[in-house]
Amino acid sequence: MTENIYELGQGTRQSFPYGVDFVPDDQKNPIIFWEGSGHSSGYGRFSAQQALEPQWKNHLEIAGVMWFVPFIERLARQENVELTEVLEAYKQVHGQAVRVVSIP
Repeated sequence: MTENIYELGQGTRQSFPYGVDFVPDDQKNPIIFWEGSGHSSGYGRFSAQQALEPQWKNHLEIAGVMWFVPFIERLARQENVELTEVLEAYKQVHGQAVRVVSIP
């Protein structure tokens, strides 16, 4: 099964990259937080509830995905979030389609 990862945002603080991706088919841990590059990079997959914990707020801000927080809140309440809603919101914010990485 192919997994689609939607790259919602990335930014830098003091030349250090931060990013947030979304995996809508992963019901348990649909949010990916990543940071760094090359050998100094790391990532984790998190539930919507975990992604809303206070320690992630700066990460969300740096990556420029505060527009996505209402969707995370809905996921945390186990409400239905259609991928088309997220993609439309991304396009409104960025003026282009989101980049998708497919992993076999």
